[in-house]
Amino acid sequence: MRVFGEDASPRKVERRQPSVDQAALAGSLGALGQSRLASNMNQIAKAAHTGALPATPELLEELRAACEDIRQMRSALIEALGIKPVGTF
Repeated sequence: MRVFGEDASPRKVERRQPSVDQAALAGSLGALGQSRLASNMNQIAKAAHTGALPATPELLEELRAACEDIRQMRSALIEALGIKPVGTF
């Protein structure tokens, strides 16, 4: 028995397919989460602080470039998600 009578047509359920941007964003977030990037950067910082990693000018420049790359990824993800950034790093 149907609530609105036997002649009422069943409600159609529309299935949403993620847009290409949403799929790309999901893939990017997944790859970033699996990359262990934050853990690796933390290990590099600890090694530099303890003296186990000589902080040469070349290494410092590579670390600065890596940090800038991370900032750009963060900004792109925040923009793609449409959220307001909280703080900076």
